[in-house]
Amino acid sequence: CPHELSCPRVAIADGTPCNFPVRHTPFTGTRNRASQEEYFSYIVFKK
Repeated sequence: CPHELSCPRVAIADGTPCNFPVRHTPFTGTRNRASQEEYFSYIVFKK
């Protein structure tokens, strides 16, 4: 998030972290060549 406030996702009771979907096609050589969707999240640490 581009802010320094507390994460709004933490306030939701399901405990799901912030994430975003990314669609991709599997590498060549795999049987399933259909486009897939994976969810990514990231954490920024400050020293």
